[in-house]
Amino acid sequence: MFRCHAIFDLNGDNILPLSAELQKVIMEYYQLASVKYLSDTQANRLAEILNIAQKNPTVNFWIIQADYFINEKLNLINENELKNKQAKLREYLGIEPNVKHQISIIN
Repeated sequence: MFRCHAIFDLNGDNILPLSAELQKVIMEYYQLASVKYLSDTQANRLAEILNIAQKNPTVNFWIIQADYFINEKLNLINENELKNKQAKLREYLGIEPNVKHQISIIN
């Protein structure tokens, strides 16, 4: 099960905290995104959540994490392609490969 609380840096500083309400929204997104076929009501709710994500960077971040988790769970991720994209992103951002950021995702 995907759970989200907050993202932390290595110093333990809480960078992207989630309120209980936003945690519920992310969990609802995860559940809806995992459904094979959505009803009209479910599709409308999913659209509402995505609209929230457009306005809230923290929700957007966690939706991306939920999508990654779903893709990993369904074996849809090509690890080599992912590593190549991560390397390109690190290069673009000027981040050294050995610098790590801790993300609190409990499954």
